[in-house]
Amino acid sequence: MRVVPLSPALVGEVLARPVTMANGQILVGAGISLTPSLIEGLQRRGVVRLVVKDWLLDDVEIDEAIQEETRTRAVRSIDAVIDAVGAGRTVNLNQLAQAVTAIVDELRESENVVFSLSALRCHDDYTFVHSVNVCVLATIVGIALGYSRDRLTEIGLGAILHDLGKVRTSGSILTRAGPLTEAEWREVQAHPWDGYYLMVRRVGATYLAAHASLDHHERLDGSGYPRGIGGGDISLIGRLVAICDVYDALTSDRVYRKRQFPHLALAHLLAKKGILYDPHLAELFSSRMAPYPNGSVVMLNTKEIAVVVEQRPQHAHRPRVRIVSDQEGHRVSPHDVELSSQPEITIAEVLEDYPPALGQELRSTTASGSAAMAN
Repeated sequence: MRVVPLSPALVGEVLARPVTMANGQILVGAGISLTPSLIEGLQRRGVVRLVVKDWLLDDVEIDEAIQEETRTRAVRSIDAVIDAVGAGRTVNLNQLAQAVTAIVDELRESENVVFSLSALRCHDDYTFVHSVNVCVLATIVGIALGYSRDRLTEIGLGAILHDLGKVRTSGSILTRAGPLTEAEWREVQAHPWDGYYLMVRRVGATYLAAHASLDHHERLDGSGYPRGIGGGDISLIGRLVAICDVYDALTSDRVYRKRQFPHLALAHLLAKKGILYDPHLAELFSSRMAPYPNGSVVMLNTKEIAVVVEQRPQHAHRPRVRIVSDQEGHRVSPHDVELSSQPEITIAEVLEDYPPALGQELRSTTASGSAAMAN
């Protein structure tokens, strides 16, 4: 399997995973061949990325930090809370707390791995999926910090509700691709305060959890908002959620911009540690995230094309890769290389997918033909 951008070039490719909305609704099932009309329909729905079958990568699993059922449960729970708050109804936090605890329990079973978040999302689900992703990321770091299950759940609740204040922000502002007016920017800058008050007064969250909303846009050098505080004046949960929020935003596809690759988002966090972001938390976060997730197509410094097939927790920047082309870009019999034991070979560039000529060569070879190539 490999993760690729949705485009007309995928005609004939077969889905390895279903395309789902964040609430669990299946748009297209696994095993379906992509046609021009199907691709066009998915594009209209805002789908931007797919997992497709690849006979070269039959043994490769696309990593997810949590199970799909756990993610869907959390999305539905945060959706219900946001809907209740927006409608002025009584909020029952129990369902969301249980969903967050389920996330905590799953992640505590995976302490010695590096993670990636490759969930396929439709753009209109971004708010909910982003909230869940920030919860997952904050929990991962909280586990690394040695926090108890109860504290992890409290942190996770704050993280999943960090953008609650946006229920009071105009929808046209939230989806704006261009610059905001001064008045619109003031409205955006109000959402951390709005979220804080809603979490304390309407949702019944703890003050610690509520500071995830209040402080997630503050920056270490005092350049953030809404209070413009810096350094140790920013709550720990605020400093943590700030990092998780920025990372997931940078690595998410939106209708008005393409995502950044994970290694570039991590490079941004590390470049700004001690300036914008807590240095210890930024380092810890980076050590737990895969800069090159499984299924990523990469170009090596040898000019060969390869696909990341397995992570190495102690060598996150040097995963196992499967080389599929020679230096000229022509198909070769696939073979694996452990970058952790080959210091002279490095990942030079991450690609969105196979180069067109190589992709055509690979697609012309059937799964049965792969055996002939290996002989």
